[in-house]
Amino acid sequence: MSLTSSSVPSSSHLETIPTAIKLVSGNVQSGCGDKVKLLVGLVAGISASYIAFQVTSCIMRNCKKKQELVKIRKSKDEERKANFQKFQFQHSEKHAEILSLSFTELQEKLQTRALTAKIVLEAYIKRALELTEELNCVTEILPESLEAAARLDNMVLLQGPLHGIPFCVNDDIDLAGSLHSFSCSTNLPSTRPSTETAVLVNILRSHGAIPFCRTSTSIICLSFGGRNPFFGEIHNPINKKLSVGGSSCGTACLVQAGAAPLGIGTDRAGGARIPAHFSGITTLKPSRQRVSRRGCVQHCVGLTSVPCIMTKRVGELMKLSRLIMEKNQQNKLDPKAVPLTWNMQVCESKQKLRIGYFTYFPAFPPLGDTEEAIKKAKLYLETCGHIVVNFDPPDDLKCQQVWNDLMKVHTQRHMIKENEKSSASNSGKKEIPLQHLWADETRRVRKAQGDSVWKRFAIDHIPGRKSSQARAIESMRATTNSDCDLWNTASLREQFVDEVLDNMNRLNVDVIICPVYGHVATTPENMVEQGLLPGVYTFVWNLLDLPAGVVKVWRESGKYLHDKFKDSVGMPIGIQIIGRPYAEEMVLRVMNELDELNDDNGNHATPLIEEIKQELMK
Repeated sequence: MSLTSSSVPSSSHLETIPTAIKLVSGNVQSGCGDKVKLLVGLVAGISASYIAFQVTSCIMRNCKKKQELVKIRKSKDEERKANFQKFQFQHSEKHAEILSLSFTELQEKLQTRALTAKIVLEAYIKRALELTEELNCVTEILPESLEAAARLDNMVLLQGPLHGIPFCVNDDIDLAGSLHSFSCSTNLPSTRPSTETAVLVNILRSHGAIPFCRTSTSIICLSFGGRNPFFGEIHNPINKKLSVGGSSCGTACLVQAGAAPLGIGTDRAGGARIPAHFSGITTLKPSRQRVSRRGCVQHCVGLTSVPCIMTKRVGELMKLSRLIMEKNQQNKLDPKAVPLTWNMQVCESKQKLRIGYFTYFPAFPPLGDTEEAIKKAKLYLETCGHIVVNFDPPDDLKCQQVWNDLMKVHTQRHMIKENEKSSASNSGKKEIPLQHLWADETRRVRKAQGDSVWKRFAIDHIPGRKSSQARAIESMRATTNSDCDLWNTASLREQFVDEVLDNMNRLNVDVIICPVYGHVATTPENMVEQGLLPGVYTFVWNLLDLPAGVVKVWRESGKYLHDKFKDSVGMPIGIQIIGRPYAEEMVLRVMNELDELNDDNGNHATPLIEEIKQELMK
C-alpha cells in the first residue's frame, strides 16, 4: 500500500501524542486511586464492624455469665436467709451464762444435767446467727440438730462424755441428706445431697455431740484467703478489716468467737492451720490415715484433705483426740484408718525432749515478729529442760516443684473433665461450671493487684482471640502431664520425705517448731498481693504427710511491718509443731506446754514468761 502525504503524521501531530498519553494515564491513575480508596474504606468499615461485633458478643457473653452468677448467688443467699429464719429464739439470760462457760465447765454441767442439751444448743445457734451477720461465717443451720438435742434430753442415761456439746462442721464434710455449697462442688445448682455422713462426725455423735451448722469455706477449699464465692468475704472475729485465712474460715470464726465449743475443719495445704494462726485458736493436722478421711471431700491427686479438730485450748484438743482415736473406733467404720490406739502416756510424760527449730524458708522469710515468736518458744522450752537445736529446713524449692507438679496434674485434668462434662451436657438446667467461677475470682484478683478496667477488658476481649477459658483448656491439653510424669513426681515426693526424716534421725529430734505462715492476719487485699509463697510453711508438711499442730504464743507488735500491715498490730502469732509420722501424741504434748504462753487462755504472766520477754527485748 502506498503512503500518501496525507496519511503520514505531521510533526505537530507527533508532539501531541505524549500529551494524550499523559492525559489518558492520568485519568486511569485517578480512577484507580479512587477505587483503591473505596476498597480501603470498605475493608476498614467491614473490619470495624467485625471488631464491634466481636467486642459486643464478648461483652454480652460475659454479661450473661455474670447475670447467671448473680442469680445463683442471690438464690443461695435467699436460701440461707430462709434457713436462718427458722431458728429465731427468744432472748434468755441463760444463753449469756452458757456462752461464758469454758469447754470443761460446759461439759460438767451437761454431764450433771444442770443444763439441758436443748437450751445449750439454742444459745449457740443464736450466737452463731448473730456472728454471721457480722462476719459471714455460717452457710446453714442443720434442722435435725434440735431433734437430736431433744432426744438426748429424753434419755435416762448420758450418751457419752460429749453429751449435748454442739459443734460446727466445715462445708466440705459430708452430712447425709445435706448439700455442700459451691466451695466443694463442681456445678450448681445440680449438686446432690450427700449420701453418707463423715466417719469423724459419726464418732463425735456416738459420744453425744451435736453437729448444728455448716460453715463457710474459701473457693474449692484451695485458697489461703477467706472469701466464699457465693457469700463473700469471711471476716476475722478479732478485727473485721482482716482476713481469717482459708480454707476453714467459718469454723475458725465460730470457735474463736465462742459461737461453737469445737469445730471440724479440713486441711490439704494449711486450710485449718492458717485460720487457727490468724485467729489465735489451736488445731492439729494429723497424719493422713491416723484420722479417717471418709466423708471428707477430696479435690487433688496426691494432695489429700484431712479433717482437723479446732478448739480454743490445747487441753480440749487433746481430750477430743483421745476420744476419737481410742479403742480403734475409726477402723471399725473405715478399714483404711490406721488401727493405732491413743497413747496417753506420751502426752503425760515428763521426759525431756530434743527439739529442732528453724525460723524461715528462703522462699519467703516471715514478716513482722514471727521469728521472735519462734525464739520465745525456744527459750521457754529450754527453760522447761528440753534441748532445742537448730534444724535445717526442708528444701523449699524442691517442695514447691513437687507441689506445683501435683497441682498442675490435678488442675489440668479436673478442668478438662469439667469442661467436657459441661459441653456434653444436654440438660435444660443452667449450670455454672467451675471455670466460670474461678474466672470471676481471677478478675477480682487482677483488680486487687491494680490492673485497670481497660487492661482487664483488653486481655479478655481481643477480637479474633479465643476466650480465656478456651485458651486455658487448649493449653492444659497440650501440657497435661503424662502418667509417667505423675509417677516421677510421686517418686520425688518419697525422696523428699526420706531426706527430712533422715535429717530428724541424724539430729535425734522428737519434734520441730517453725512458723505457720509468712505473716500474721492481714487485709484481703494484702493476702492477694502476697500470693501463695507465704503458704510454703504449711503445705510442705502436707506434702511430707507429717502431723502438724498450731498454738498461739505471741502477738504482733508491728515494729518490723510495712505501713500496709498497720491493721495487723496486736494480732495473734501461732507457731507450728511438727512430729514424726503417726506421732500426734508427741505433737500435742509439746503444744500443751507451749499453750502456757497463750495469754488468751487466762494464763497469768509468770516470772518465767516475763523473764523470757525481757530476754527477747534485749
